[in-house]
Amino acid sequence: KEMGIDGPWVCLIVRDSAKTLESCLRSLKGVNFINVTDTGSVDRTRDMVLEVCQSMGVPFKLTEFVWVDDFSAARNFNLAQAPAETAWLFWCASDDHIEGMERAHDILAQMDKYGAVWLKYNYARDEYGNVCMTFDRERFLRTKFNWVWKSRVHETIQPMDKCDYVRHDGIVVEHNHGPERRSERNFKLLHFMLKEEPSNKRVWLYMGHQHFAEGGRSAAAEWYLKFSQCPDVAPIERYQALTYTARALRNMGDWTQGIQC
Repeated sequence: KEMGIDGPWVCLIVRDSAKTLESCLRSLKGVNFINVTDTGSVDRTRDMVLEVCQSMGVPFKLTEFVWVDDFSAARNFNLAQAPAETAWLFWCASDDHIEGMERAHDILAQMDKYGAVWLKYNYARDEYGNVCMTFDRERFLRTKFNWVWKSRVHETIQPMDKCDYVRHDGIVVEHNHGPERRSERNFKLLHFMLKEEPSNKRVWLYMGHQHFAEGGRSAAAEWYLKFSQCPDVAPIERYQALTYTARALRNMGDWTQGIQC
């Protein structure tokens, strides 16, 4: 039998997150439990979890996981802390802020037919504060469908048992980009993934994204073209890859090939 749906069990992994963590935790209003796994912080992250959760009066659990260069391994360990009878999980990152979380109880009370709820994720804003990148992510997960994280970095979560998804606009997740650069870490993990699965097309796409973000236009274009030339990729992702290819080539001064994309 599932635990009641007064609110979800929050799943969160952290590491040296003191600059953004308090905002994240305090936005988690009306939840049943906050489940935090630390992967090796050397700042005040662990102390902050204790202080903020206690001040909020919300039950919480703080565990530690030895970092193994794999975000999915850490997130799956974190998921495993939830009791089997928990009805709903909610996941976020330590640099996210949740708008409207106090509505979770009422929203989940309407979700008997669904196994997951997509919420809007405002991932980036321009210099004027306007949202310039937004997409949906599955945030509320019904536990009985046995969710598993996959991939060392840019990880995704999938149910082991088939379920239906639904989108809801009542809660919005805002991403707060910190000053830390993560390219070295991400390239390291992506190269691990390439070695393990050299024909994994998603890794090719992620390599393109990472090079593009770091200004490596030539390398980005190569990875994007390699990905886009595969016949079985999703049309929307081929369009995305070719759009970024054109931008990279344009920035390199190759307008002719850029227009052809």
